[in-house]
Amino acid sequence: MIKTLLAAAMLACFATTTAYAAGSSMTPQQRMKECGPKTKGMTKEQRSAFMKQCLSKSGHEAAMAGKSHVSAAAGKSKAETSSKRVAQREKMKTCNADATAKKLKGADRKAFMKSCLKGG
Repeated sequence: MIKTLLAAAMLACFATTTAYAAGSSMTPQQRMKECGPKTKGMTKEQRSAFMKQCLSKSGHEAAMAGKSHVSAAAGKSKAETSSKRVAQREKMKTCNADATAKKLKGADRKAFMKSCLKGG
């Protein structure tokens, strides 16, 4: 009877330990192999954030379950980012030309450029 109870206790302990180890013993390479395919169609920034979460021990399960805090629509499109850069570059050219026309230098030029670039 004691041997049976002892065997049952050891079996329960072994099952619990094995189940715990199975979830936490993934190597970073194994997590990378699982996480990589899920990044298809993501932008560079989205992929980076997703992989950071997915490769962490605590965030891996959530990422694999699709409960990632990184959404596919979170990033900006390249066209949107590019058009903002072009607009900013044009504004910079205009403000710089205005400051040159007014012959501003030093602190006056800096203050003017700051005001002009803000749109004020």
